[in-house]
Amino acid sequence: MKFNYSLVRFSILLVVSGFLLQACGKMSSPTGPTAFTGAYNPTPTPIISTGVNEIRWFSASLSRVNQFGSVSSSVDVYFSVGGQAETTDPVTLASGGNSLSIPYNETVTLGGGVYALYRLAENSLQYQPGATYTLSTVTSAGTAWAQVAAPGGITDASNGITSSWQSEGTNDRVYVETADYAGIYDSLETQADVDSVFRIPTTAYSSSGSYILRTTCKSVVNAVNNAMPGSSLSASDELWESVSR
Repeated sequence: MKFNYSLVRFSILLVVSGFLLQACGKMSSPTGPTAFTGAYNPTPTPIISTGVNEIRWFSASLSRVNQFGSVSSSVDVYFSVGGQAETTDPVTLASGGNSLSIPYNETVTLGGGVYALYRLAENSLQYQPGATYTLSTVTSAGTAWAQVAAPGGITDASNGITSSWQSEGTNDRVYVETADYAGIYDSLETQADVDSVFRIPTTAYSSSGSYILRTTCKSVVNAVNNAMPGSSLSASDELWESVSR
């Protein structure tokens, strides 16, 4: 009896192919997917577009304080761009043809927002009452800037009856306290802004003794060009003196 070897080989090939197809079907249907360990939604880099809705000056100020003859000055600028702190922006304070570059100091969180603090080294500013100062921040969203006329140049009467100053501010204040810093009189209780020459009520000095007379001349500019509403620039001059009654 002769075997048909071709038919046998064909039958074996069909059987082997069936096993391979079954095995491949099992391999392509895993019972549990492998967990993906990459980042599905990485935090995007903010794209800053030019516009007033991007730049916010949280606080920008220049000031001078004379505390019993010890004088110090400072410039601090807190700002953000698109909710982010930019640390390499040119920040400049200019007046009378001269300008000071204000360097980045640190990044801080204030009121739930993140801001870059640019700070001038103490006493680098020669504060001049009556001078106009221009502060500018050149950012990825454009340039924000504002001007303020520095108030101050304060002189007190030796007997503490009057306080006067050369340049008016928008929020000038006179405050009297005891030698141990207990407040007695505050002009803010009756006036948001007082003018020079200001006569201090006799009731501010309840009895003979030593007192501290503190006068602050301050100007606040709430219109900052190309910045968000709420941005501001302020300049202030403050004098502390001891008064004997």
